[in-house]
Amino acid sequence: MIETVYKITGAPRIALLSDLHNRSFDTVITSLRSYRPTLIAIAGDVVSSWYPENDQSPLETQENVKPFFSACADIAPTFFSLGNHEQFLDQQDLKEISNP
Repeated sequence: MIETVYKITGAPRIALLSDLHNRSFDTVITSLRSYRPTLIAIAGDVVSSWYPENDQSPLETQENVKPFFSACADIAPTFFSLGNHEQFLDQQDLKEISNP
């Protein structure tokens, strides 16, 4: 994980996350808690994409993704943009992650 911190006096503390690809999110959540951002922006590619097996959603096979979104939402208002790796999420998946 690479962290870059820019401190601008008077500006909100924004955390921008991208390309996490279903890795362990513990370090990311620990970092977010320590920096206490006022807003979390996730620029896609949270899941690792592959064709679903047996019609299983990536959210079923990558069980740490939903708890990650919930943890982010507990820290600060969180906004998520779909990346190319989220192409296999269906409407039900999107509904689940939009209301963690």
